[in-house]
Formats: sequence, C-alpha cells, structure tokens
Amino acid sequence: MSLCRGCGAEATRTSARYQGKTLLGEVCPKCDPMRFAGVKVTDPSDRKIWAGTEVEPERYYDADSEGVMRAKDELRQDTWDAMKIDEEEEARELKRKTRRTQPMTPSEIAAAENYGKTVLRPVIEAGKRAP
Repeated sequence: MSLCRGCGAEATRTSARYQGKTLLGEVCPKCDPMRFAGVKVTDPSDRKIWAGTEVEPERYYDADSEGVMRAKDELRQDTWDAMKIDEEEEARELKRKTRRTQPMTPSEIAAAENYGKTVLRPVIEAGKRAP
C-alpha cells in the first residue's frame, strides 16, 4: 500500500505523470476511477515471458507432426530485415538526430579545452612513453 499524492488515500496502485524528473501529478482509483476502468490487474508472480506463437499466432503455421509451429515467410522476412542493420546508415541517422545546430558557447569551448588538457593530454603522453 502507498499513499496517493493526489488525494492522500491509501491505494494498492497509482498512476503518476512525470516530465523529466519532475512529478506532474499522481492519481489513484479513488480520485480518478476512469483512468483505471477496464485495466486488468495481475499479480507480478503471474507475469511470464510470452512466446511469439502465443502473441501473434496468425504469423505462424499450424503445428506440424512434431508439434512445432514454424514462422510464416512474412515473419521471417521481418526478422531478417530487423537484423540486417547497416551500421553506417545507423551512425548517420544518430548523427542527424544529435547534430549540434548552434555554435559552441565560450563556456563550452573552455570546458572542452580543459578536458583535453587535464584528461586527454596525460593519456596521450603516457601512450607515447609506453614501450
């Protein structure tokens, strides 16, 4: 049991909304019953890992004589496509998402120079001295 930070009632479950690390609000079934309507509650000990055949049975052929359900061609192709990731294209996509669009500020430049002098330079010098 925990206390709802919305209404202060004791509740077995609550729903909280965050923006970053800031709590925007929390509700329980007592103060917002519509949010919890129709939500099946299971005991955590009931949780299990579901096999693909149980989750998406339409993507598998019926069991063969050995009792094995084999993936249909569509699922096999989707799996293959997911595994066939072009590392260079993935790196380009990451760069597009995280690209800097503003020039560095003077404080960022100073911090980068300080990191180079205090962290990187000693490692480079130690590497030069190594046999």
